[in-house]
Amino acid sequence: KIVPPAGSCGVAKDRMDGKDAGVTCHDWFFCTKKIAKDEVLSRINKK
Repeated sequence: KIVPPAGSCGVAKDRMDGKDAGVTCHDWFFCTKKIAKDEVLSRINKK
């Protein structure tokens, strides 16, 4: 899952410092978060 961009410099800094659990930041504006395969499939199959 691509995490929405940070709404402030403070949030971006916290993400880059690893304070946001489960979120991996590749740059200050691009962060990803792992989600369970079952959750992905359940949302896809909802349609």
